[in-house]
Amino acid sequence: MSCFSLLSSYNIKLHNAHCSVNSDSDPFVIPGFMPQKIEITRSQLPGTFVPLPDLDDYREKMHEAEISSYGIVVNSYEELEQGCAQEYEKVMNKRVYCIVRFGDEKKIGMLVKKSRVVEVIEMCMEGGVDGEKRRCRAKELGNLATKALEVDEGSSYFNISCLIRDIMKHQSA
Repeated sequence: MSCFSLLSSYNIKLHNAHCSVNSDSDPFVIPGFMPQKIEITRSQLPGTFVPLPDLDDYREKMHEAEISSYGIVVNSYEELEQGCAQEYEKVMNKRVYCIVRFGDEKKIGMLVKKSRVVEVIEMCMEGGVDGEKRRCRAKELGNLATKALEVDEGSSYFNISCLIRDIMKHQSA
Protein backbone atom coordinates (compact mmCIF):
# COMPACT_ATOMS: atom_id res chain seq x y z
CA MET A 1 0.00 0.00 0.00
CA SER A 2 1.37 3.44 -0.90
CA CYS A 3 1.58 6.52 1.31
CA PHE A 4 -0.97 8.12 -1.02
CA SER A 5 -3.43 5.29 -0.37
CA LEU A 6 -2.80 5.31 3.39
CA LEU A 7 -3.14 9.10 3.62
CA SER A 8 -6.30 9.09 1.48
CA SER A 9 -7.92 6.42 3.66
CA TYR A 10 -6.89 8.25 6.83
CA ASN A 11 -8.38 11.56 5.62
CA ILE A 12 -11.60 9.95 4.39
CA LYS A 13 -12.12 8.18 7.74
CA LEU A 14 -11.17 11.25 9.78
CA HIS A 15 -13.62 13.53 7.96
CA ASN A 16 -16.26 10.85 7.16
CA ALA A 17 -16.15 12.17 3.61
CA HIS A 18 -17.71 8.99 2.23
CA CYS A 19 -20.85 9.74 4.27
CA SER A 20 -21.32 13.11 2.55
CA VAL A 21 -22.79 11.59 -0.63
CA ASN A 22 -26.14 9.91 -1.23
CA SER A 23 -25.10 6.96 -3.37
CA ASP A 24 -22.14 4.68 -4.01
CA SER A 25 -21.67 6.27 -7.45
CA ASP A 26 -21.67 9.93 -6.37
CA PRO A 27 -18.14 11.38 -6.31
CA PHE A 28 -16.66 13.23 -3.34
CA VAL A 29 -13.34 15.00 -2.88
CA ILE A 30 -10.75 13.36 -0.62
CA PRO A 31 -10.34 15.93 2.19
CA GLY A 32 -7.19 17.05 3.97
CA PHE A 33 -3.80 17.79 2.48
CA MET A 34 -3.45 15.92 -0.79
CA PRO A 35 -1.01 16.69 -3.61
CA GLN A 36 -3.90 17.00 -6.07
CA LYS A 37 -7.67 17.35 -5.89
CA ILE A 38 -8.86 13.74 -6.07
CA GLU A 39 -12.48 12.67 -6.52
CA ILE A 40 -13.56 9.16 -5.63
CA THR A 41 -16.83 7.30 -5.15
CA ARG A 42 -17.83 5.00 -2.28
CA SER A 43 -17.78 2.05 -4.69
CA GLN A 44 -14.07 2.74 -5.32
CA LEU A 45 -13.13 2.67 -1.61
CA PRO A 46 -11.07 -0.22 -0.23
CA GLY A 47 -12.74 -3.01 1.72
CA THR A 48 -11.92 -1.44 5.08
CA PHE A 49 -14.79 0.99 4.51
CA VAL A 50 -17.35 -1.79 4.05
CA PRO A 51 -19.08 -2.53 7.38
CA LEU A 52 -18.74 -6.23 8.16
CA PRO A 53 -19.64 -7.18 11.77
CA ASP A 54 -17.57 -10.39 11.52
CA LEU A 55 -14.44 -8.28 10.93
CA ASP A 56 -15.02 -5.53 13.51
CA ASP A 57 -12.88 -7.25 16.15
CA TYR A 58 -10.08 -7.87 13.64
CA ARG A 59 -10.22 -4.27 12.41
CA GLU A 60 -10.09 -2.98 15.98
CA LYS A 61 -6.96 -5.06 16.65
CA MET A 62 -5.40 -3.71 13.44
CA HIS A 63 -6.17 -0.16 14.55
CA GLU A 64 -4.66 -0.78 18.01
CA ALA A 65 -1.51 -2.21 16.43
CA GLU A 66 -1.27 0.79 14.12
CA ILE A 67 -1.60 3.19 17.06
CA SER A 68 0.97 1.38 19.22
CA SER A 69 3.52 0.80 16.45
CA TYR A 70 6.85 2.57 16.40
CA GLY A 71 6.72 3.38 12.69
CA ILE A 72 5.27 2.38 9.35
CA VAL A 73 7.10 0.54 6.55
CA VAL A 74 5.69 1.31 3.10
CA ASN A 75 6.66 -0.45 -0.14
CA SER A 76 7.29 2.74 -2.09
CA TYR A 77 9.84 5.47 -2.59
CA GLU A 78 9.46 9.08 -1.55
CA GLU A 79 10.33 10.49 -4.96
CA LEU A 80 7.03 9.19 -6.39
CA GLU A 81 4.82 10.01 -3.42
CA GLN A 82 4.83 13.82 -3.98
CA GLY A 83 4.67 14.84 -0.31
CA CYS A 84 2.27 12.10 0.79
CA ALA A 85 4.94 10.30 2.84
CA GLN A 86 5.75 13.45 4.81
CA GLU A 87 2.09 14.33 5.32
CA TYR A 88 1.22 10.78 6.44
CA GLU A 89 4.16 10.92 8.87
CA LYS A 90 2.76 14.18 10.23
CA VAL A 91 -0.85 13.03 10.71
CA MET A 92 0.16 9.67 12.20
CA ASN A 93 2.93 11.21 14.31
CA LYS A 94 5.12 8.23 13.40
CA ARG A 95 8.13 7.68 11.21
CA VAL A 96 7.32 6.39 7.71
CA TYR A 97 10.02 4.25 6.07
CA CYS A 98 9.60 4.14 2.29
CA ILE A 99 11.54 1.06 1.21
CA VAL A 100 11.39 -0.51 -2.24
CA ARG A 101 12.02 -4.22 -2.55
CA PHE A 102 12.87 -5.58 -5.95
CA GLY A 103 13.67 -9.12 -7.00
CA ASP A 104 10.63 -11.17 -5.97
CA GLU A 105 8.86 -10.75 -9.30
CA LYS A 106 10.26 -14.03 -10.64
CA LYS A 107 9.36 -15.98 -7.49
CA ILE A 108 5.85 -14.59 -7.22
CA GLY A 109 5.11 -14.36 -10.93
CA MET A 110 2.89 -11.83 -12.56
CA LEU A 111 0.11 -12.50 -15.01
CA VAL A 112 -0.46 -9.83 -17.61
CA LYS A 113 -2.51 -10.55 -20.67
CA LYS A 114 -0.65 -10.35 -23.97
CA SER A 115 -3.21 -7.90 -25.35
CA ARG A 116 -2.55 -5.50 -22.46
CA VAL A 117 1.23 -5.66 -23.01
CA VAL A 118 0.75 -4.94 -26.72
CA GLU A 119 -1.62 -2.06 -25.92
CA VAL A 120 0.84 -0.41 -23.50
CA ILE A 121 3.79 -0.83 -25.88
CA GLU A 122 1.78 0.70 -28.72
CA MET A 123 0.80 3.64 -26.50
CA CYS A 124 4.45 4.28 -25.62
CA MET A 125 5.70 3.88 -29.16
CA GLU A 126 3.08 5.98 -30.92
CA GLY A 127 4.33 9.12 -32.56
CA GLY A 128 3.31 12.64 -31.86
CA VAL A 129 3.25 14.71 -28.71
CA ASP A 130 1.36 12.15 -26.57
CA GLY A 131 3.79 9.34 -27.39
CA GLU A 132 6.77 11.58 -26.66
CA LYS A 133 5.23 12.62 -23.31
CA ARG A 134 4.69 8.96 -22.34
CA ARG A 135 8.27 8.03 -23.24
CA CYS A 136 9.66 10.98 -21.27
CA ARG A 137 7.50 10.11 -18.25
CA ALA A 138 8.53 6.43 -18.40
CA LYS A 139 12.20 7.43 -18.56
CA GLU A 140 11.73 9.88 -15.68
CA LEU A 141 10.06 7.21 -13.50
CA GLY A 142 12.81 4.73 -14.33
CA ASN A 143 15.44 7.25 -13.29
CA LEU A 144 13.59 7.97 -10.03
CA ALA A 145 13.38 4.25 -9.24
CA THR A 146 17.09 3.78 -9.92
CA LYS A 147 17.98 6.81 -7.81
CA ALA A 148 15.85 5.57 -4.90
CA LEU A 149 17.95 2.41 -4.70
CA GLU A 150 21.38 4.05 -5.01
CA VAL A 151 23.74 3.48 -2.08
CA ASP A 152 24.28 6.60 0.04
CA GLU A 153 21.93 8.77 -2.03
CA GLY A 154 18.71 6.88 -2.65
CA SER A 155 15.68 7.34 -0.40
CA SER A 156 15.04 3.59 -0.16
CA TYR A 157 18.63 2.88 0.88
CA PHE A 158 18.52 5.78 3.34
CA ASN A 159 15.20 4.65 4.85
CA ILE A 160 16.27 1.02 5.34
CA SER A 161 19.42 2.30 7.06
CA CYS A 162 17.32 4.58 9.29
CA LEU A 163 14.90 1.75 10.08
CA ILE A 164 17.74 -0.55 11.18
CA ARG A 165 19.36 2.23 13.23
CA ASP A 166 16.05 3.23 14.87
CA ILE A 167 15.17 -0.37 15.77
CA MET A 168 18.59 -0.89 17.33
CA LYS A 169 18.26 2.38 19.27
CA HIS A 170 14.70 1.50 20.36
CA GLN A 171 15.76 -1.97 21.59
CA SER A 172 18.68 -0.61 23.61
CA ALA A 173 16.48 1.98 25.35
